[in-house]
Amino acid sequence: MRDTIGGLSKAATARRGATAFVDGLPAEGAVALRTYGTAVSPGGTGACTDSKRTVDFGTNNRAGMLAGLTGYHVSGDAPVAYALTQGADDVKARSTATIVLVSDGSVSCTPDPCATAAQLVAANPKLTIYVVGVSATGAGLTALRCIAEKGKGKFANATSVLEVANALEQFASSTVRPAAAAPAKVGGGEDGTTATPIATGEYTDTLGAIGTDAAVRYYAVDRTIDQSHIGVAASIRPETGIDDGLRIEVTQSGKSCATSSATTSSYNSIVTTLAVVGVQQSTYAECTAGKRLTVKVERATYGKTKSSDPIAVTLRISEHEPVANTSVLPQKLDVAKGGASLAAASPVSVTPGKGLIDGARLGSGSTYAGTMEPGEIHTFRVWVWWGQSLGAKIIALEPKPSVKTALENHQGALTIDVISPLGASSAYSYTSSYATNGFAYVDTDPVLYRGQGDQVQAGEYTVVVGLTVENAPDGITLPYQLVVGTSGSEAGVPTYGKPGSITTTPSATGTKASTTATPHQSDGSSSRTSPRTKTLLGLVGVVLLVGGVGGWFLLRRRR
Repeated sequence: MRDTIGGLSKAATARRGATAFVDGLPAEGAVALRTYGTAVSPGGTGACTDSKRTVDFGTNNRAGMLAGLTGYHVSGDAPVAYALTQGADDVKARSTATIVLVSDGSVSCTPDPCATAAQLVAANPKLTIYVVGVSATGAGLTALRCIAEKGKGKFANATSVLEVANALEQFASSTVRPAAAAPAKVGGGEDGTTATPIATGEYTDTLGAIGTDAAVRYYAVDRTIDQSHIGVAASIRPETGIDDGLRIEVTQSGKSCATSSATTSSYNSIVTTLAVVGVQQSTYAECTAGKRLTVKVERATYGKTKSSDPIAVTLRISEHEPVANTSVLPQKLDVAKGGASLAAASPVSVTPGKGLIDGARLGSGSTYAGTMEPGEIHTFRVWVWWGQSLGAKIIALEPKPSVKTALENHQGALTIDVISPLGASSAYSYTSSYATNGFAYVDTDPVLYRGQGDQVQAGEYTVVVGLTVENAPDGITLPYQLVVGTSGSEAGVPTYGKPGSITTTPSATGTKASTTATPHQSDGSSSRTSPRTKTLLGLVGVVLLVGGVGGWFLLRRRR
């Protein structure tokens, strides 16, 4: 795992790919983390049994998983068979278990992991072992294929962070993940006393006309980690030419912890997204340490042209542990921004997302080419690591003559927006020129931890492109290209303090499990098993990263 792929070690490639995947896990997923090959030097006593469970099984512990993935480093041998055996033992009580081994093929301890995989599956017919190779070659590639074959699973060989994440996503989709991810529908309370409990994740609700009772909704969020940073973000898709907006306030015991607002009144905005409201921005002890927070979301604007129609609002709730190494983290980095100079390459074949959580994945340097209609948005996900900046550029291509003439007579814009993993707008730009090679570009600031009051996160950033045309006639379709690229090297990686649980994990049959809204539930027919039911059935997966990290979790992403 110490070998490199394009300047990045295989261990870092595996870590970042797994982090991108874990970052999208739903809060209700039962997850845990095991590390191995990290405590004993190569060849040392106990190196081939160097494995321990770092994070126990539980729900709503994705922050601990991310902290473990961020902090692991290769230092010891690769006891693959022993780690597989320990992982199988950890999940043996589950009704269904899936192990996903992420490895470059290195094996430095006996016994043979291929034979071990066959023995584990024979002993537990409910167990399946999938394998993701990280640029594996030669004997290592053969060994990994054998583990997957004997484990009754599948194999994929990845050569980049993007391919690792996509392989994990593929295996998740083949097990319990629904065909399409979507925010869970939730109904907020009418006031603070009837606030609807929600966990971390993404939700959609409906807000009524501005100035009415239905324009305001209340939610309750419980802190699960001592002194954690709770983030709340909200977004709407306003009607073109209509004044609209949002306001969020987070309170605890009557104290106002944080507020944020955003409005739109032009033809240039396709999405209105609030900056993340982090309760650690407050100086009140109740806000930084209190267990339950109340979130008020209100549709509001000072504009004159308002809609009387209801509108869908998307909420994103996040929680992160306190950072332990703030004194050594940089507050500024000199990273070249290259959004304006990005050049189109051969387009990749992907299908754009239609919302903020289902964007198609693009690797750095990728180009997408497609067409867009007025009012439509296309979304894409790009992995951005600590210390890196993201650039994105949308380029208008030549439309057919009739469309070009129509566009010249209608006000509008080609827009590009970047949304952070926490749900905040990180960069925005637009161009009102539809001429060939008219373009808009954005560059984000380097991803750096600058304190709880201004928290950002590494992870998958969502690029949103859209087309607005005032009173658009029928038949308008604009061809375009999107180019994305990251710049900068890994820097300023935070380490997280050990989480201290201040709440009880909801039980399968407890009151909280049945009353707290959970994210990303399907809207399918009543015959479809819900993600929560699948969790209770024990559908659990295992990820084992050779050279340092293992983790197992419900194989279902939220994006």
